[in-house]
Amino acid sequence: MSDDANSWRDHSRFVLSALERLDKQLDALRIELSRASVDISRHESFATTIGELDKRIREIQKDIADHESDVKEAVKSLEQDDQTQATKTDEKLSAIDKKLDELFQYMHKSKTVAWIIASIVGAIVGMFGLDLKDILK
Repeated sequence: MSDDANSWRDHSRFVLSALERLDKQLDALRIELSRASVDISRHESFATTIGELDKRIREIQKDIADHESDVKEAVKSLEQDDQTQATKTDEKLSAIDKKLDELFQYMHKSKTVAWIIASIVGAIVGMFGLDLKDILK
């Protein structure tokens, strides 16, 4: 019986050590499973954050596209205003040139009239033998 008792004792020690090894392995698996669960949670959190960021990027791109058309319209409007102002400026410059031409013609006519008057005065003075000092007094 002693051999049977030793055999059962050895076998129970073997089973106990095997159970202790299994317990340690189960603890290690629980830790790994816990880490994997945390990693999965992080992954899901990252996926949610990435989804939100992707949605926000699409919204920003849409806003940019909307504003781009507004900016294009504003630039087109400004270009048209510039063209209109350039046309108006050209018209005003043309009117000023015309008035200057008229003033130059008036000036030339005035000079001509002044020369004619001076010639007539000179002729009268010469004909009557008047002295200019007497006339200008």
